[in-house]
Amino acid sequence: REVGPEASGGQEAREEAGLPVPPDQIERVEAAGNYVEIRRWGGPVLVHRASLAAVERELAHHGFVRIHRSHLVRRDAIARVRPADVILRDGTSLKTGKRFRTALRN
Repeated sequence: REVGPEASGGQEAREEAGLPVPPDQIERVEAAGNYVEIRRWGGPVLVHRASLAAVERELAHHGFVRIHRSHLVRRDAIARVRPADVILRDGTSLKTGKRFRTALRN
């Protein structure tokens, strides 16, 4: 894992307010306590100090959908939606939450 500048105390230019990488480099975001793990296309995982809800607001117009209380995923990364999970293009299975399934169908 690569720690972002907000967790390490360093400074780094940001493409999007509060995010350590541009939205087009992000595949999915996972909650991790007071942090989120930003999973990039083929890159290292970045740990960023923010709530998943805050990141969801920042990525709202970039093609992301909340699938679970702990997962935010780029729609383009989803290969299949099943009743209890989604399968990503790389084969990863992520559970879906009941209250988020309607958003997946839209």
